[in-house]
Amino acid sequence: MFSQIRTQPKPAAADLLSAFKYKIIELVGLAFKLRALGGGPAYEFTEAPRKFDDDSRQTAEVYVEGSVQNEACRFLLDTGCASTTLMRNRFTQQLTEVGKRHSSGTFGRAEYDLVQIASISVGPIKRENLTVSRAPEQGTDRHLLGMDILGDHCLQFDFDNNEVRFHAGEESGSVYHDIFMDRGLIPHINVEAGGVLDNAIWDTGAGITLVDIEFVRRNSQLFTPLGHEMGTDSTNTQMETPIYMMSGMVIAGLKFHLLKAAAVEFSRKDPKIEIQPNFCLGYSTLRQANWFFDFPNRKWAITKMLR
Repeated sequence: MFSQIRTQPKPAAADLLSAFKYKIIELVGLAFKLRALGGGPAYEFTEAPRKFDDDSRQTAEVYVEGSVQNEACRFLLDTGCASTTLMRNRFTQQLTEVGKRHSSGTFGRAEYDLVQIASISVGPIKRENLTVSRAPEQGTDRHLLGMDILGDHCLQFDFDNNEVRFHAGEESGSVYHDIFMDRGLIPHINVEAGGVLDNAIWDTGAGITLVDIEFVRRNSQLFTPLGHEMGTDSTNTQMETPIYMMSGMVIAGLKFHLLKAAAVEFSRKDPKIEIQPNFCLGYSTLRQANWFFDFPNRKWAITKMLR
């Protein structure tokens, strides 16, 4: 999760539409992440009002309604999150701790409790007797639905209709490409930037696209400075970051329009990934197309380019 902050209003409540229908709430300046599901019919997360606090309309968060042990809650759909994480509140404070784990964000590192829960439910997903993470004090202020739960499924992301659909398998008529998974089973895809093959994390939890600051320095002709904004990572660590409008992004042979990006330092290397990523594709990139991700078979496709 990575949030780019100007002002940070609390999300308006999303109404439960039916057993498998949920509203998507989009807010400028906040980071999101998504994960995929499969089997059975297609379920829809239907359109909800948007709130934007600047003219770019390029940042957003995607939420779904669910429950933990029959306690109603809202999750940020987060493909950039390896482990489903519950924020610390009066309810989650009562959950039994069974261990600890450490996790790094874009800027900081934090220790999380591991807690046992009897059940979790989001749309067609129902899991029982599982271990999830609980954020530390002063940690994230939202529940994150991560790849440990979403990674078994297929998802179609229709950004033109604000819909996320669960599918049983691949869509016909699309050209499919390989997904590369890192150690946390976070999805990576191949992209081109300025005519050079590159690697990018596909992160629905990032409200803005992130780019390695060294890549910006080497390819300054692709970036127009916009100033600086404060960013917040998944550990709730904040740092001021330079903001750019970027050109030259090509994905699956399709040219993307100018997109808003924050420059940060990509310092960690993953030996499982042949080409180390220079990008984390957030909402400012993802909103320009409709996408299909078959996570179990590690395949993805762009089903439609948007204006």
